[in-house]
Parts: sequence; C-alpha cells; structure tokens
Amino acid sequence: MGDIMLFILSALCAISSNLDTLTVFVSFGMKKVKISFPAALVISLISTFGTFISMFFGDLIINRINSAAFTWAGAIILMGIGVWFIISGIREIIGHNAALSMISNPEAADLDHSGSIELKESIPLSFALTVNNLGLGAAAGGAGLNIWVTTLFTFLFTFFSMKIGAGFGRSFLAYWLGKYASLVSGCIILLIGLAAVIF
Repeated sequence: MGDIMLFILSALCAISSNLDTLTVFVSFGMKKVKISFPAALVISLISTFGTFISMFFGDLIINRINSAAFTWAGAIILMGIGVWFIISGIREIIGHNAALSMISNPEAADLDHSGSIELKESIPLSFALTVNNLGLGAAAGGAGLNIWVTTLFTFLFTFFSMKIGAGFGRSFLAYWLGKYASLVSGCIILLIGLAAVIF
C-alpha cells in the first residue's frame, strides 16, 4: 500500500469512526449545551488514547506474527464493522436506535443540568465515545493503517467537532448529521476495508 493511499485511508478511518462525536456535539448545539475547554481537551485526549492503544495492539500482532493473513483479517474485520455501522444507521433511520444511551441522548451527560459540560461530567461521555472506537482501532491497526496519522486526526477531529458542532446544531445540517452519520460512517469504513485488501 502506497504512502499517500495509507495516509488517506488512515485519515478517513479517523474521521468516519468519530462521526458520532460530531453528532453528539451537534445535539449539544441544538440544546444550547456548552462545553468547557478542559472538558473538551479531556474528551479529545481520552478518545485519542483509546484509538492509539487499540491500533497499537492490532499493529503489534501483525508485526510479531508478520503474516499477510492477519492483515487480511484486519481488513475483513473493518468491513464487518462497516456493515454493522450501516445496519445500525438503517435502524436509526427507521426509528430503532441501537446506540449507547449517552450517545443517543447526549444531554444526559449534563448531570447538574447547568447547560454546560464541565470537567467532571466529561469523563463518562469520553468513555462512551471511546468504546465505539476500540474494536475499529484494533482492526485498523491490524489492517496496516498508519497509527500516528489516525491518532492525530482522531484528536483534531474530536476537538474541533466540539467547536463546529454547536454551529451545525443551529443549521439544517443538524438533522442530516443526526440521522445519517452512522450510515455514512459505515459506508466509509466498509470502503476502507475493501481498499486495504485491494491495495
């Protein structure tokens, strides 16, 4: 797999796997719930750390065993996760939400109903957002995607999602993002898995 293709697939993987993060903060924007800078930083760091650790172990298995079969396995798992996201997205579109409760109802993270997510409230939300990425990160690492590029884009996308999410929350894009994010994410992840096999 060429360096440019590897960079593109790694960046796309980070963005597509974190579309639920953008959706959460779009919801915050719609509810006029603000997020403090320390809370935003903690959420970004925990999500990034989870991605790095899961990719590291996936990549470690490949390097230790050095088998093309495991690289294929990682790509196939990526495709499977993509299909699962697509199914979840379709279920959300027809009204059967299968997401984690804090993600499907992100305003629940505002425990004191202050209209702002503070540092202490960011921890459970961070883990709710991160747990979705662990399996995907391990599969991406196993498929040979670049750990550092994926990790960097995970941090940047997560952090800036909190800034642009509020703006989207007040626009017509809020409905589209809320309803179709999982479906779009699944399609992208499925294509990344296919590309990892082909290239």
